[in-house]
Amino acid sequence: MNDRVYPASRPTGAAPAGGAAGAGGTGGPSYMKSQLYSANRPAYRPQPKRPRSKRRCCCLCFIWTCIVVLFLILAAAVAAAVCWVLFRPQRPVFTVSALQISKLNVTGGSTVDSLVSISLDAKNPNKKVEFFYDDISVTADSGGVPLGSGSVPGFQHAAKNTTTVSATLSAKGEKVDSDGAKALAADLKKNSVPLSIELDTKVRAKMGALRSWRLGIKVSCDGFSVAVVKKKGAAPPSLSDGKCAIKIRVKILRWEF
Repeated sequence: MNDRVYPASRPTGAAPAGGAAGAGGTGGPSYMKSQLYSANRPAYRPQPKRPRSKRRCCCLCFIWTCIVVLFLILAAAVAAAVCWVLFRPQRPVFTVSALQISKLNVTGGSTVDSLVSISLDAKNPNKKVEFFYDDISVTADSGGVPLGSGSVPGFQHAAKNTTTVSATLSAKGEKVDSDGAKALAADLKKNSVPLSIELDTKVRAKMGALRSWRLGIKVSCDGFSVAVVKKKGAAPPSLSDGKCAIKIRVKILRWEF
């Protein structure tokens, strides 16, 4: 039997591990080619992130602000509608029940001394709404000439209730312009003085467990012609021609509406 001898080394001409070079190739292993190819490629440089433009940020901020404002307006409208349906709130009603000028003098053509007494009835027509008034500032004037000022303590106005508010207004040595003093003196000669009353305060409404924020209100009563009372027991003036109007004042920051 013949013994076979296996070569200890690779035969000449055998292809090296990794595969033979192709026709027209440069020869050498494929991993050398990949290294050479990678060496020729430019190095990777990450691109810097573009900063967001200020214009885009401003636009986004404006859009979100508008969305929030619209949402708040919608929520307030829904809440107001619900309160209206449940409570049917109405404004209070003010009427002048008594008005008297006890003293009115024009001296020196530019100085006024006066004493005015007034009474007003405040009526709450609501069934489920209460009002809470702060201290009330009361002023009186005749054709723009001030005839006195005073104040009334605040009070709670219950539902379906009528409260009488009384005040005594006085002015002593009040300086006025000459035209106003002449017009007031002429009215005194006729013993018929046009009189206007103004109340200024803040009020808060309570509807069940809900309470509103304070709102400023101004009550203007005019159209009265009052004679100066020269003796006790004189007949009170007719107040049928006078009317009172309420104006709600809403203040937002520095603006008042």
